[in-house]
Amino acid sequence: MGKRKSEKKSLLVTEKNDNWVEIWISRTLNFLKNYDNILLFLFCFLIFDSYTKIRMGGDTLPAQLLPINLLFNHSIFFDNYISGLNYSYTSYAFLLINGHYVSLFPIVTPILITPIYIVSSILAILLQIPLSPIIIQLIAKMAAAFVAALACLVFYLVVKLHFSSKLAMVLTFVFAFATSTWSIGSQALWQHGMSELLLLLMIYIIIRNEQGYLYKNLVALGLVAGLFIFNRPPDALLILPILIYVILWYREKFWYFAVGGLITGLPFALFNFIIYGTLVGGYVTNIPRLQFTLETFQHFFGLMIAPNKGLLVFSPILILSIFGFLVLYRLKTDRIRSLLMWFGPAIFLTIIIYSLFDDWMGGYSYGPRYLTGFIPVIVIYIGIFFNDCLFTMNSSVKKNFYTVIITILILISTVIQVIGVFYYPYLIDVKMDNSRAWDLQNLTILMSYKDGASNLNSFTVQSIPPLPPLFDYSSNLKKTVLMADKFLINGNYEQAAIEYDKVLEINPNYYDALNNKGICLLYLNQPQDALIYFDRAIQVDPTSENAWFNKGLAYYDIGQYNKSYESFSTAAKINPINKSTKDEMNKLSQYINETS
Repeated sequence: MGKRKSEKKSLLVTEKNDNWVEIWISRTLNFLKNYDNILLFLFCFLIFDSYTKIRMGGDTLPAQLLPINLLFNHSIFFDNYISGLNYSYTSYAFLLINGHYVSLFPIVTPILITPIYIVSSILAILLQIPLSPIIIQLIAKMAAAFVAALACLVFYLVVKLHFSSKLAMVLTFVFAFATSTWSIGSQALWQHGMSELLLLLMIYIIIRNEQGYLYKNLVALGLVAGLFIFNRPPDALLILPILIYVILWYREKFWYFAVGGLITGLPFALFNFIIYGTLVGGYVTNIPRLQFTLETFQHFFGLMIAPNKGLLVFSPILILSIFGFLVLYRLKTDRIRSLLMWFGPAIFLTIIIYSLFDDWMGGYSYGPRYLTGFIPVIVIYIGIFFNDCLFTMNSSVKKNFYTVIITILILISTVIQVIGVFYYPYLIDVKMDNSRAWDLQNLTILMSYKDGASNLNSFTVQSIPPLPPLFDYSSNLKKTVLMADKFLINGNYEQAAIEYDKVLEINPNYYDALNNKGICLLYLNQPQDALIYFDRAIQVDPTSENAWFNKGLAYYDIGQYNKSYESFSTAAKINPINKSTKDEMNKLSQYINETS
């Protein structure tokens, strides 16, 4: 009798456990379903804010510094920072206008991400942590990751309104991790990440408006449109489908849209006109570089298929967007179909605009940076192809075959982006010009992996600076490099030089250590010794503009002006648009002529 009770008790326990497991699974699924938006954003943000090495381009420096400048100096002028850029190749990003230094680039992105800086600044004050250059750089990285993650969230909301939840999640993965949304938009404060977000917000507002017209939707659409135009003027053509939508379907209510656009656009228009004397701001300096020549056609195809810059090379999955565009006519919603169809020629014209630039490659960046702004639309085209073609195939064999091909394309595109995010920052030879873009012997993707694999020594999942990272792994080499960089930034050049020596004992060909050791010696008034390290850095990377520039400074300090001019000249050939190099060459040329 006791045994039977025991067996019965055991059975009851098992049944209770089964019910508990079922309840737990059910609750978990409900939680994922109810909070998918929040979870998606957090997941994307943590991935985007993970890195092995932060290496931001000079184009992003004004956006990185402006929020701090606004918060603590209450100024849009960078006069307080220029003195610290004497040895930097990033000074070209600032223009001297009426005695003040201003950003060459639009200020919409840094203005919009200032609240993120406020959070970090408050934490720094509460924790009594100074906002050092390293912390500011981390905040900038976090802000870029936040903008990209928010773009992914809005993208998910857009595609979820037209596709199944499963397809919406697949498309969001493609948008987030198989395109330059990850390797460009989330890595630094380029304007491209914000362009993606603003474009998606406009598309989302239009879709919601079609579900039920409200005048406030048109006002909101105008508010975002005003920001979009002034965030990145070369992308302004992408606003045409939005204008056509409003004019075709809401002509009598156009003034709602116009008022919204004036509220956000007019302040930036006035700023550009007052400071730069033109509505396009600092980009007025780029207008002379827009030239239609026979090379324009090569540039156009280069943006598409060049081995080291082509959109379809760095994200092969995007080739499917062409098929999606061709079946747009099958969409049942007239207005959304019309909107997406007009984006086709707008995207084509945008590529033409970038093809007119002499530096159509986009300079220092991984892949087709210039084309990042319209990626949300072409991924939506992919969704249309999946939904209207792939999912309607009657033949299961054919459907499975195409599914395998598509999966392979997604995996290849994602791996390429992984290399761009985690390996490309270690790429030694970052030179990019027309010939290099088409160079099959020095493929950026493969070289990035090669250089990164041999130098990869850390992995970090950042939190909210100045709080500690959520996860941080650093090898002894990386820790020594960070220590040396910290001493260098804080002006302790003797200790920095000692730490860089420790790095070079581990890896004698560590480019950054060689170049930075030379910089330390320059500051310590030892230019002759500095030359040794700049020469070693150039041996590691003969195309290093920075090392050649610093070598020119060293020769100048020891009075060998002709050799100094030759070094600056080499740096200028590597990067013809660097204003600092040209200034140094002009000064030297004038001095040599006066003393000869």
